[in-house]
Amino acid sequence: MTIPVKLTEEQFQTFIEPHLSRVKRSYVCKIPHNKLFNYMLMDMSFDTKSACKVCFNR
Repeated sequence: MTIPVKLTEEQFQTFIEPHLSRVKRSYVCKIPHNKLFNYMLMDMSFDTKSACKVCFNR
């Protein structure tokens, strides 16, 4: 069994989103959560910092 590298929006909403806390009043990211999660998965799978640079503008 391998670690997934990408999740569809439906998979993200089913398996990941219920376990995340939501912001009540603060900055709301314009990038969808599933896209951020996929960037992090890609970053972990390639073991590079490039994906996080895209996510966090660093």
